[in-house]
Amino acid sequence: WQDVVHRDHRAFRLAPGKHRADRKLAMQAVKQDGMALQYVGAELREDRELVLQAVRSNGAALVYADMPLQGDKDLVLEAVRQDGMAFQFASRQLREDPDVIVAALRQNGLALSLVQRRLRDNRVYATEAVKQNGLALEFVAPEWRRDRDVVRIAVRSNVQALQMAHPDIRQEPEFVLDAVKTKGVALQYALGSLRSDRDFVLKALDKNVWAFGSAARELRADRDFVLEGMKKNNMALEFATPDVREDPGFLAQAQQNDGSKLLDPGFLAQ
Repeated sequence: WQDVVHRDHRAFRLAPGKHRADRKLAMQAVKQDGMALQYVGAELREDRELVLQAVRSNGAALVYADMPLQGDKDLVLEAVRQDGMAFQFASRQLREDPDVIVAALRQNGLALSLVQRRLRDNRVYATEAVKQNGLALEFVAPEWRRDRDVVRIAVRSNVQALQMAHPDIRQEPEFVLDAVKTKGVALQYALGSLRSDRDFVLKALDKNVWAFGSAARELRADRDFVLEGMKKNNMALEFATPDVREDPGFLAQAQQNDGSKLLDPGFLAQ
């Protein structure tokens, strides 16, 4: 069976019970795939060295470890450093341990969803989580969703995090412009009042032309406004509504205003 498992670790689960209870064969299997731990003999799940090899290969294998080992801090740290979501399989005591929590969040910020709510008011946890994955902002305590520093870190990690921020931040012009500078589509996560504000949208377009695609439809359908946007960047035309973008009269006017390649009839026909 050693040759068989060496060629394909998945064969381990098909081995007779006496072979799955063989420590050497089990070690060979879990080194290739930690989840093979689920098929080893019950006694081997108590073997710390074997379980350690398993979680180093796949942190989620912690779920199959003997219960006392799920409370072994060093072993659990190895597991969550490989897969932050393995945090859920640690003992209750270790799920409240700051070292274990931070290690899990640094590997996967979404592991914050597994941390008890009463512990999520910890600023360090919130910061570590959103730094690794901005979408973890969904799981932080409410106070951190209105904290500009925490939200800024989250948005830089993933601009979609802006939609999870407190409304006060989502309607703050300077904050949203900073997010737009990182990625133009950030504007779609701002409150509607900003997305329909002519002056603000022009400022956003200055930062990133792709922001125009998230402006309110009435602005993208406004011929004069689209022309204004095109003075800043001709690519703004791409985000105008179809009736504007395909209107020969509008294109002729735009061509008259700016004879760039983008507005060349041959280019537009491509």
